[in-house]
Amino acid sequence: MTTSPIIDINKRIAEKVVGAHHAIERAVVGGYQTIEQGAVDGFTAVSDGFVERFFTEDGESVEDAKRRLAKERDAHMEVAQRRRDERDDAAQARRQRHQAHQDRQDRHHHHHADHR
Repeated sequence: MTTSPIIDINKRIAEKVVGAHHAIERAVVGGYQTIEQGAVDGFTAVSDGFVERFFTEDGESVEDAKRRLAKERDAHMEVAQRRRDERDDAAQARRQRHQAHQDRQDRHHHHHADHR
């Protein structure tokens, strides 16, 4: 069975449309990746310049300063977490003492009510 010339033309048009679509897609994705990389590179340059200007100590490299700052941040976060844990533990102990006091009062009131 032979195919109609219209079907052959439609197939060729579809192939060209798909090919054009892929070319556009590659161009858009490539352009986005270029913009994204430029933004990342720009941010890194600004960040490194800021660290170099304000946070390096005694000839320290930017990378060394970033590592030192990260360690200082981590140590600070550990201390803050320990303080939160201690505060939470103290609050839990207060709640337990309060509940124990309430339980004693309830038992005392029930005991006196039973003897009336």
